[in-house]
Order: sequence, then C-alpha cells, then structure tokens
Amino acid sequence: MNRRALRLVIGCLIIVMMTIGGYVSLAVYLLPIAASLDLSVGQVSLIFTFGSLASVLTSLIMGKLLERFAVRLLVVISGLLLVGFFFTIFLSTHIALIYAGAVLFGTSLILSGFSMAQVLITWWFIRNRAKVMSFLNIGLGLFGVVVVPVIANLITVLGMQQTALLQGLVMGGSVVLAGIFLLSEHPDRYDLKPVGYEPAAAAGPGTAAPFESQLNVKQLTRFPAFWMIIVGSVFVAGAGTGFMNTAAAFYTNMGLSAVAASYCISIYNASKLFWSPFYGTLTDRRGPGTASVVCALITAGIFFVSPLLSGFAGAATVAIFVACGSFGGMLGAVSFAAIFGTKEAGNLIGYAHAATSLGAMLGAPIAGFLFDATGSYTIYMMLAGTAMLGTALLVGLGTGKQALQRVRDREAQLGGFSP
Repeated sequence: MNRRALRLVIGCLIIVMMTIGGYVSLAVYLLPIAASLDLSVGQVSLIFTFGSLASVLTSLIMGKLLERFAVRLLVVISGLLLVGFFFTIFLSTHIALIYAGAVLFGTSLILSGFSMAQVLITWWFIRNRAKVMSFLNIGLGLFGVVVVPVIANLITVLGMQQTALLQGLVMGGSVVLAGIFLLSEHPDRYDLKPVGYEPAAAAGPGTAAPFESQLNVKQLTRFPAFWMIIVGSVFVAGAGTGFMNTAAAFYTNMGLSAVAASYCISIYNASKLFWSPFYGTLTDRRGPGTASVVCALITAGIFFVSPLLSGFAGAATVAIFVACGSFGGMLGAVSFAAIFGTKEAGNLIGYAHAATSLGAMLGAPIAGFLFDATGSYTIYMMLAGTAMLGTALLVGLGTGKQALQRVRDREAQLGGFSP
C-alpha cells in the first residue's frame, strides 16, 4: 500500500468516526433539548427526520458533486456544516433553528460519512477493498463505545450548550483537517493506479479486475442488476433499522428489564465488530454475492426463530446474530464496483445510500405500528426475515454470472471494456 493510499484510509476513518459518531451521540441530546425548549421528545426527534431527508437528497446528487468539485473541498465544507449543526444546539433559541441545523448535518453525513469514504476506497483499492471498508465500521464501533458516555458526562458537567459547541468544534474541525491533509482525489489525478491493480486480471466479482464500464450512469440504471441491488439495500436497511430502533421495546417485550435490554443492545454493537470484517473478508475472497447471501440467510434465520427464544440468553442470541445483517451500508458499494466497475462510483454509491436511508426511514414506523396493532413483534420479525430472504435472492441474482454477462454484452456493443 503506497503512502497516499494509507493516508487516505486514515483520513476516511477520521471523517466517518467524527461525522457518524456525531450522529450516534445525538440520542443523548434529545432530553436536554426538550427540557431547554419546553418541547416533547417526539418534537425534538424530528431532528432525525430532517437529517434523513437531507441525506437522501444529497445522496442522489453526490455523483454530480464529485464531478464538479474536488473531494477535499466537499469534505472541508462538510466539516463546516457539522460545526454549524452543533452551533444551532449551542444557540438553542428555537427548535426551527435546530431543524435547519439538522439539514446541514444530514448533508454532512453523506459528504464526509460512509458514502464519501466508500467512494474514495472504491477508487483507491481493488485488492481487499471490502476489508478496508469494514475497517470503517470497526473504527466507528469502537469510537461509539467511548464518545457516547463522554458526551453524556460532559452535558452533566458543562451543560448541553457548551458541550455542543465543544463537540462541534472538535468533530467538525477534525473533518476539515482530515480533508485538507489526509484525503486525496482520484488516483488518475496523481498518475497512480489503485492498490491491487493487475492489468492481466480476469474480470469478475471478488477479483482484482481493472476494467471500467464506459456506460454512463443513466445506462447503468437500466440494468435489472442495478435495481436488484437498490431494492436489496432497502430491504436489509429496513429490516435491521426497524429492529434496532425498537430494540429496547423488543427486549422488554421478551420479559427483560430495562437494564438487561441495554446490555443486549451493547451485545449487538459489540457483535458488529466481528460481523463487519467477516462480511468484508468474505466479499474479497468470494465476491459480494456470496457474502451478502450468507449474511442475509443467517439474519433471516434469527428473525424467524426469535419468537421461540426467551430470557436473557435468547435475547443475547438474537442480538448477536441480527448484527450479521448490518452489511447494508456496504452492500451497494461493493456490489456495484463488482458489476459495473468504479467509473460511476460516486453516483452509484450515492444511490445505494439513498436506498438504505429510505429503508431506515420505513423500518422503524412499520415495526412500531405492527407492535401497536398486535402487542408483540412476532409479525414484524417474520416480515424482517422475509425481507432478508428477498435481499439474498436479489443480490444473488444481481451479482451472478448472467447479470455480469449482460453488462459485458452491452459494453461490447459500444466498443468493449476499457482497461
């Protein structure tokens, strides 16, 4: 790995930990903001809604932004947007101001979060691409274990407003510095090749194939494989987010105390530190189709058997194996690169993250409404298991030999792949 690629990995870790870590920490601000502005928690929680909407819209135009602006500029702007969001909490004059800040934050989540980091890793890595992406989840998981209790304690000591100002300056400033000193543009800008580039390599998923489809993004979206990955991303994100956003209620519905439920949530987060590199390593060795099918089937299985489990042991088992389904954020990035190459990585990864954001927005309310109607999560768990089976089928077909051959055949009509 050359020095520029190594610096880029470090920079990607920093921007993801700071940006997504900031999002993870928002939960501890809900009650203080509600108390400060005399609002309900439900009113304050609309922060997530405004942020999610901004993320979806930014995801859809991310490719266009990367075509017109330098990566470093976009990341620096994103860091400033992150500072701006926390500054609205510091001011805390009206909830509408914080909602406006959430729009800034939602934009930042794409421009310096997983989406941007995955595009950069896709550009710079062929060998071990998925494994390097999995490092982002590991770093974020470890960072989240530390940052949430630290922020909670700082709010107690310094107060909500001062903590928000400090957090914004530290996290946003770190993103700005990483953008300036650690990140790089496309390897072509420096007359370099991605790590693992082998001109003679055979094309296919899981290999070090250097070919690039010359089809534009509009043409790529006409392939069934594109929509299979998009719908699969919606399914896996909806199933997993719907469970996690209602996990505390699910565990208490199993008979656990609030404290025991919190332990299970911690077990879930710890388990992701194993499953993320498992998915990345399996993707690099066997291709994204095999890795996604294996993980989707494992997750579907635990969703289906969960109504038969009880007690803390049963709840912990659910937490451990549901975490296997946390690959949704990587699904589009690794699958589209294997099918179409990296030429349109910015657009395709942006669309994939828009799909996962849509799934995340749908999952929690579906789980909540089904619980309200039935008094249990059994129907939702069956629905989530079915969604994971759908993901396995769609991704298996979308990354299979026939799907790849369709792309090659269409490319051949236009002059062939460009090495």
